[in-house]
Amino acid sequence: MVYYTLSGYLARNTFIQDDNGNYYYFDSTGHLVTGFQNINNHHYFFLPNGIELVQSFLQNADGSTIYFDQKGRQVFNQYITDQTGTAYYFQNDGTMVTSGFTEINGHKQYFYKNGTQVKGQFVSDTDGHVFYLEAGNGNVATQRFAQNSQGQWFYLGNDGIALTGLQTINGVQNYFYADGHQSKGDFITIQNHVLYTNPLTGVITTGMQHIGDKIFVFDNTGNMLTNQYYQTLDGQWLHLSTQGPADTGLVNINGNLKYFQANGRQVKGQFVTDPITNVNYYMNATDGSAVFNDYFSYQGQWYLTDSNYQLVKGFKVVNNKLQHFDEITGVQTKSAHIIVNNRTYIFDEQGYFVSVA
Repeated sequence: MVYYTLSGYLARNTFIQDDNGNYYYFDSTGHLVTGFQNINNHHYFFLPNGIELVQSFLQNADGSTIYFDQKGRQVFNQYITDQTGTAYYFQNDGTMVTSGFTEINGHKQYFYKNGTQVKGQFVSDTDGHVFYLEAGNGNVATQRFAQNSQGQWFYLGNDGIALTGLQTINGVQNYFYADGHQSKGDFITIQNHVLYTNPLTGVITTGMQHIGDKIFVFDNTGNMLTNQYYQTLDGQWLHLSTQGPADTGLVNINGNLKYFQANGRQVKGQFVTDPITNVNYYMNATDGSAVFNDYFSYQGQWYLTDSNYQLVKGFKVVNNKLQHFDEITGVQTKSAHIIVNNRTYIFDEQGYFVSVA
């Protein structure tokens, strides 16, 4: 097939456009070309009807894919973006990248088998390593956090691989599970040490922490403290249980009854009522132990408790000496007299019985 212009000249070595905007090429002999053609050092492809292929993908016999731009020229070493915004890359030989991870201009990128470039997504390699591809250029992200669609956070290291285990980032410790996602608001156990991650930042917590309705304390390395006392900044004392939470209520510690408020602070030098049994106790001012079989002073008054920690009331012989304690309050009678059954009992300043009249 040949083509003559309106002036009668035979078209040779030239492109001709039809009324529909399609281009054709006629060679030096004036014949219409088809198939692959090298014209002025550019590669073209013409359909069997001679129409130039433009802005189109073409699959070769070997299964590889090439692309021709808006001028019909095959692209090399170039990204192509389709109408949906999906990017593809064509290599030095003109074939489309379809091989997973590929390094382009010194940057590691990832392409699906259909050639589409992955952007703003996480992918895994054959070894199970997790990577994140930047949303803009598709480069493997490094040295930064990235969030997946489930709201989980990952940290990509120098090599782009998501970190796992205990890691120090920007001077603070974080923990990442085996799949790379960051622990937040979780207790984790590492070599028999229990740690806790901040629910907002994911940082390994230290010091006193309110977690749920319980109080925990972690040392400077983040290890949870257990089975020991801990003094707060305001000088109050907590006792951390064997499981970690600060004790509350009436607790037996090494054979001594202690009492801790709902906020974990130990009660010392005060009366308390066990809300479970409704029994009263007095906790001494020294170590906070409940007093039993002993005297104690409270607000300038003296009291005596029996073997069940309860206040002695009424008359009581102690060391062969008669003493008296108020029948309602339990306050010891000292330097005073009382009348019982129309008889007057006198007690000295130590509370010992002196005489009766």
